[in-house]
Amino acid sequence: MADGTREARVSHDGDGDPIGAAVFLTPEDLAALGVDTEAVNRVQYTVINGRLHLGSMTGGEVDTSDKAEAGAQG
Repeated sequence: MADGTREARVSHDGDGDPIGAAVFLTPEDLAALGVDTEAVNRVQYTVINGRLHLGSMTGGEVDTSDKAEAGAQG
């Protein structure tokens, strides 16, 4: 996709039930969301009210700045 949009395939178990979708964030994506990839080795995430929230792990604390929020698309 020319505009930088990517897709994630929904995976299904052996019974055909959906189990989730893996989303890959590049270092550039993480930087744009306020994550310093040189300073952290983990990113926490949660979905609240239909929005994906990210937080980076630094010294046991989680930074959940406003930059680290992305809209969920359906």
